[in-house]
Amino acid sequence: MSADHTNATAVSIPRDLVVPIPSCPREDGKGSYSAMSAQPINNAFSYGGLNCVVQTVKGSPASTSRSPG
Repeated sequence: MSADHTNATAVSIPRDLVVPIPSCPREDGKGSYSAMSAQPINNAFSYGGLNCVVQTVKGSPASTSRSPG
């Protein structure tokens, strides 16, 4: 979303895109999940919720690697 709210950009990320997932804090605030390499991006949500997805997208290098199938 632009600062003046006149434009927005939508991005579609394939759920099976394989990316490294950073260490993400647990949603209950008790510790964190370990970082993982070569995981489908949709696993980030199940491990650490929306915050982990955001951290994964912000921290992931551009990747064209896809899981088989």
